Amino acid sequence: MNKLFKRAAVAALTAIVLFAGMPAKSVKAADAAPVRTVTELSGKPDNQKVVYKLKLENAKVTDGQIAVVYDPAVFELEKSTVNQVFKESDVNKDYTEGDLKGLSIAFVGDKAVTANKTVLTLTFNVAKGLVAQESVIRTKVVTLNNDAEVLLEDAVLEDSFVVGKGNIVDPELEYVNQSILGVRVHWTKDENADGFLVFRREGKTGEFVQIADVQGRDYRDADVENKVTYYYKVVAYQVQGEETVYSNESNVKFVTVKKILGIF
Repeated sequence: MNKLFKRAAVAALTAIVLFAGMPAKSVKAADAAPVRTVTELSGKPDNQKVVYKLKLENAKVTDGQIAVVYDPAVFELEKSTVNQVFKESDVNKDYTEGDLKGLSIAFVGDKAVTANKTVLTLTFNVAKGLVAQESVIRTKVVTLNNDAEVLLEDAVLEDSFVVGKGNIVDPELEYVNQSILGVRVHWTKDENADGFLVFRREGKTGEFVQIADVQGRDYRDADVENKVTYYYKVVAYQVQGEETVYSNESNVKFVTVKKILGIF
């Protein structure tokens, strides 16, 4: 492809779909020099972020066509930052490919630019309420050139993640004891649970009644009477869209309240 034709093609592709029907080969970042992607997943299961970085390493470039695509049901783009080689005018932020969203980049420089740094940074919020699943951010390199020299073309770099909340586990009461503020109920931690229902009964033959809905792993029950034995158990739950899933009941523990002068 000669230089003039290549530049005309790159300019035209800023306004059209870049990759329809284009065969591409999947590669690992280490095999796609001088393009490399770096991603980082952070946060708790229901409050996750992904930071994606597109890097050019020891490359001299004049023009190119690249797109980054992702599943909008999983990733919400919070922020994009373009550095050095690209300009904001090079980026089409409304790029779509079937059900996928993304950004496409088509650029032509007046002269070659030497790059050895991050040229694009994207920050995504992971959708809340997702059940644990694998999802992918794809970087599609149509072509990356230094004048007539083709540095990389028809390549796809894939960064995959397991995002969302894993399955909840059955909680276990670790202890139930009397404190200066009442009865303290404490159970095992589960970051995939959205909350815990606390149940109590009075005596050996009473019925368990729900007394609290808490998000932590600890509950203090101040509504207790002297010389009464209280039994406790908890159930974890997780909200999955419009459905709520519950764990099995925990083990049961009890304590007999002993007040002195009417106080704990």
